[in-house]
Amino acid sequence: MKKNGKKKAGRISRLGDHRFRAWLMVDGTRITKNFLFEEDAVQWLDQRRDALKSGRFAAQRLSETITLGEALERYSREISPRKKTAKAELKSIARLLDALGPLATRPLAMVHTSDISAFVAMRLR
Repeated sequence: MKKNGKKKAGRISRLGDHRFRAWLMVDGTRITKNFLFEEDAVQWLDQRRDALKSGRFAAQRLSETITLGEALERYSREISPRKKTAKAELKSIARLLDALGPLATRPLAMVHTSDISAFVAMRLR
């Protein structure tokens, strides 16, 4: 793809009659996603390009690799100790990690509002 004579990162290909695949290379790794509509593929690719330019892409990739449990543990190591209520917060985080069960092993990018709602509903029973 070219825009204003410059080559743009990524590409969109047709998969059969009704699907499109957008992809781009990031640090030697191909990032892909499939879509029903070409417009959605173009929008996704543009968002990834913007994220790459602004440095947000690394943070997005981190959310795809770090689990909810790891994020809570990191928070308890790096943030909680600096608070006045550190002792109580650390106990709360430990109880939360125990209660989360399999949800703690999911990548942050895969934890949805519905998952949290279901967890809260289960805890309130």
